[in-house]
Amino acid sequence: MKHRKALTTILGVIIAVSFYLFYVIDIGREMEDEVLIPALLIGMLLIWANFVAGESWLTEKGLDVGVYPDSRNPLYLQGFFRKYSWENPKESIFSGLKGCYFYQVHRVIQAVVLLLYGIYNHYIFGGKENKIVLSIFAVWVISNFVVEAVVKTRYVSLLRSERPGKKYYPFQYRKCTEAFNEKPSEYICSQENLKHMQEFFREEILNGTMKRSKIIPVDEKTSVCFYYMEQGNTAVVYAKVRTYSMKKEQLPELDRMFQEFAEDHIQDKAQEKEWYCMLVFITDTTSECFMNLMEKSIFQGEKKYRLPVGICLRERKIYIPNQKELYKMDKYQFMEKKAKDILGFYQESKGCISANLWQ
Repeated sequence: MKHRKALTTILGVIIAVSFYLFYVIDIGREMEDEVLIPALLIGMLLIWANFVAGESWLTEKGLDVGVYPDSRNPLYLQGFFRKYSWENPKESIFSGLKGCYFYQVHRVIQAVVLLLYGIYNHYIFGGKENKIVLSIFAVWVISNFVVEAVVKTRYVSLLRSERPGKKYYPFQYRKCTEAFNEKPSEYICSQENLKHMQEFFREEILNGTMKRSKIIPVDEKTSVCFYYMEQGNTAVVYAKVRTYSMKKEQLPELDRMFQEFAEDHIQDKAQEKEWYCMLVFITDTTSECFMNLMEKSIFQGEKKYRLPVGICLRERKIYIPNQKELYKMDKYQFMEKKAKDILGFYQESKGCISANLWQ
């Protein structure tokens, strides 16, 4: 970032000028300085370690996603980013990651304190070292490097544990903080909405635009059916889940069934495709699992876009989750419009957005 490089340059110039003034010129004081020069050199090393390297350690470990200030980054979703840094990423001088920010700020403070101590010692004590002061400072610096190592280890562990695999699990939760809780949009559900949705799928299948899987039982009261189509490098899937009440234990099973469906019905190079997944949950009653699906802000992945839609028959309500995250907002808005059209919210459009628009 340009501001980080500017700060690095400014602090480096200050230390270099101080080195020149207080040692090379020596301003008329003939003495052997045991503190100032080591202080200046260590200060320069601290500044270099702080900003020149930046977050390159993540890139070196193949974890570039760790610096993305959006929903692709598990650290971002779990609250490890400073708010200012992801609202104004180009203006941030320090790292956007809270842990890295902590040790970077401390390192700047250490460099400035060490420089001031070196100058003070040069004038007051004639450059003679004070072992107690230097020992305290050494412990402070080493402690900060220990903090850095712990922070980096923690971040790498989280990123690797959350690294997306080759398989796509659209039903599973993304770990995130409460900051991403978001009330869904609610609409009154009528028989016309349900009829309109059924008519959409029926017409698309009759036209040959879309295919469907068989109805797959999940448990005694739950089943899922997949409607799908492929257009070039795009795969579109509607998963229609019918159940009495959604349970958290059903989600891993639904993901497993989605994988089996994708392997059986989607053509080769499925990993390279752009996926649009609409998950339609039709339940008799709401549940904690159902509301968790609806009340979480939607996150889009890289070439993997999803939108859960909840229909509660007893309450006669339709829930469509909202998306706070700006990353791939256009994909969310497109799928939201598609969902409303399928449910007959836009009667003037005569039912369905054409399948050809999934491009």
